Amino acid sequence: GAPGGGGVGIVFVHDATSGLFYVNCMVRDGPAHRSGQVQQGDILRAVDGVDVSLASRAAPARSPLVGLHGSIADLSFERGAERRPFSVALQRHASCHPDQIALPPP
Repeated sequence: GAPGGGGVGIVFVHDATSGLFYVNCMVRDGPAHRSGQVQQGDILRAVDGVDVSLASRAAPARSPLVGLHGSIADLSFERGAERRPFSVALQRHASCHPDQIALPPP
């Protein structure tokens, strides 16, 4: 059958004011956690070259990271006060499906 959905094991907080997605936490032993390249507080800018602020307006409750199990997610992040850009390629995994958007703190 067709492969099911997969995620990269990142829980984001969506800041409604800025529209930014911040890494809140990672699923233990998920693709992002195992990569060692993603840190809490990193800002997700794009997935597979698509700006997540555009994607989130189209489907606000859905994580931009959801895709097919085994597919590669090419993630563009910014880190720190200087918003240093970097990118990480992670293979989506069914154990982390679906990736969640955490609710921002009240």
